[in-house]
Amino acid sequence: MRAVRADRILDEARDTEDPVHLIRLFGIATTTAMKYTHAAHPHRAGPVLH
Repeated sequence: MRAVRADRILDEARDTEDPVHLIRLFGIATTTAMKYTHAAHPHRAGPVLH
């Protein structure tokens, strides 16, 4: 189930490029949303801060 959820979040990140949308839709943390956004759009991403 975890892999299905991760795939769904990544698919949404590819479509939207908006981490706030991911946070609201999936109830995930800001850092998690940013990681998905960076993974979906590495050409647009700056460094990920931990």
